[in-house]
Amino acid sequence: MVFQDHSLDPKVVFFAEVKAAPLFTLPLVVNPQELTTEVEYSIETVSHKATTHKRLYDSEIGIYLPIYKQDEGIWDGRIFPLGTKLGQNDTAWAYNGLLNLLDSDPSFLESYFRFWKDAFECYGMRKKTSPYWFTNACGSPDPRPPDWPRRPRIGYETISDGKTSVGMDRTDDLKKATYQVLKIGAEGKPAYKFDYKVGIVTNIPAIRHFEPYMGALKDIIWTRDVSGTVRDANDLSSDTKLFNLVDGIVSLTEVSARDEWIRSTFTF
Repeated sequence: MVFQDHSLDPKVVFFAEVKAAPLFTLPLVVNPQELTTEVEYSIETVSHKATTHKRLYDSEIGIYLPIYKQDEGIWDGRIFPLGTKLGQNDTAWAYNGLLNLLDSDPSFLESYFRFWKDAFECYGMRKKTSPYWFTNACGSPDPRPPDWPRRPRIGYETISDGKTSVGMDRTDDLKKATYQVLKIGAEGKPAYKFDYKVGIVTNIPAIRHFEPYMGALKDIIWTRDVSGTVRDANDLSSDTKLFNLVDGIVSLTEVSARDEWIRSTFTF
């Protein structure tokens, strides 16, 4: 991603590596037929089972949203309607359903924001209350039910594991983003005359893993020595330019910057 500011002289270009993942993904809900199985010549109802919903195109589809009941101090759930998928070629059903929902029921957006805020706080603090179990990377339930499924080799299945960590909180993304800003900066900062900035853009910062993975790196400044002979800062000429490893990390919830232009431009 490239941000360019034509209002300044010299012009400013911000090269940003984008690492973003959602805080949570709300489940879709349909009403299936009753699931049954045969046990010793009798038919019993099955409460949970992975199955193919063969009548999906005829079914009303809803989106499940946890709702906080202020008067009772508890979390409950509500299903908001999205309409019906009319067939395999109806690719815009979810988009149109959300637009209709936003137009017809103002309480949906208000409830969504309330849940997002609480889920965000639960994720950061690993506060294992109701909103936490909808967040990505929430892991296995605690306490774990006796019949919770095991993994094929060792341990138990998770609701959502670390590969789905929110924003840029996945450790692989942190390492890749660090390399990207270093490569883009090392190739561009010394070579171009304009104000060349590098950083990371995300929806949510690395809440859990920032300090162990980026805490020391964020303060690094560097320069290039093509001679291969510099061993001390005194070996550098007085006009040697120094650069930030990361000029700024921009997210929707906070901005961390060593650069004044980034700090003053991204003020949301």
